[in-house]
Amino acid sequence: MADADSSAQELETVRFTANIELKNLQMIDAIASRFNTSRASIVEEALNHAAFSLFTSLEKADREALAEQCDKLFDTKIKEIYKQNGGEYNHAGLGSWQSINHVMRKADEESKDA
Repeated sequence: MADADSSAQELETVRFTANIELKNLQMIDAIASRFNTSRASIVEEALNHAAFSLFTSLEKADREALAEQCDKLFDTKIKEIYKQNGGEYNHAGLGSWQSINHVMRKADEESKDA
């Protein structure tokens, strides 16, 4: 099962190039060295955390719209990637961002009822 999970994660991960201030890159390198990991590993975690943090800080209407938009785009793109690699991608239910938004919406409703 670990191999299937690893293969899926590889298919669902993309590379891109970004600019960063040198002082921040030096800090990332220092942190990576301190914890015996790679710059790429630190940056990947930081970007994933930033995406989540940015999403959760959006207004409710923006979260609803962007969650739906991003999940649809992801679904379309991931189906293409799996097809190109001889596989098939099937998913039922809410997408990742819509699921996070659903949990946030329920938590908001429960806090209002309390």
